[in-house]
Amino acid sequence: MVAAIVVTSSCSTDGDSPSPERADEFSREVATAIDEAQNAGASQEQIDVLVRAQESGEVSFEDAQQAAMRTVECVEDAGGTGEYFVEHVALDFSIPSFTIGGDTRDFEDIDAVLDGCDQLESFWALMLYQTQPAYAEAQAVFLDTRREARVACVRALGIDIPEDTDWDDVTALIHDSTDAGVKTCAAN
Repeated sequence: MVAAIVVTSSCSTDGDSPSPERADEFSREVATAIDEAQNAGASQEQIDVLVRAQESGEVSFEDAQQAAMRTVECVEDAGGTGEYFVEHVALDFSIPSFTIGGDTRDFEDIDAVLDGCDQLESFWALMLYQTQPAYAEAQAVFLDTRREARVACVRALGIDIPEDTDWDDVTALIHDSTDAGVKTCAAN
C-alpha cells in the first residue's frame, strides 16, 4: 500500500486583526486563487470557499475541513482509499488532514487520481487556509513560545545566552552542540 499524505494547517488566534498590508496581500492571493481554480475546473464547492474567503478575509476551519473531506470522497469514488482526520497540536492548531492510498502497482494511477481530486476539491482552499494572515500570526506566536522555552532550557544548563536570542541562533546553538544535555533542548 502506498499512502500520500496531505496536511493543511490553521489555528485560532486571540482575534487581533492582521496588518493592512498582509490583509491586502491575502486578498490578492485569494483573487488569484479564484482565477486559477476557475480556469482549472475546480468544483463549485471549492469556488464557493474561495469566494467566502474573499468576502471574509479568511478560510474557515469548517471550509478547509469540508474541502479535505470532499477530496477523500473523490479519491474513494475513483477507486482509491482515503481517510480524513483532524490533527490537534500545540496552541490550538487544528489541522484538517487526510491520507490517500492504493495498490503499489497502481501508484501512478493513484497519484493521478489524487492530483485530479485535489485540484477539483481542495487545492486552492487548503493552500489559502495555510497562508492566511491569522495562521501566520498564530504560527509566529507559537514559534516565539518555543524559542523562549529553548532559550530557558539552554540557560538552565548554565550556558549564558541573552533571553532575546532569536529562533535561528538558539536552534543553531542546540544543533551544533556536542553536549547531550543541550541537545535535549531541541524538544522544546
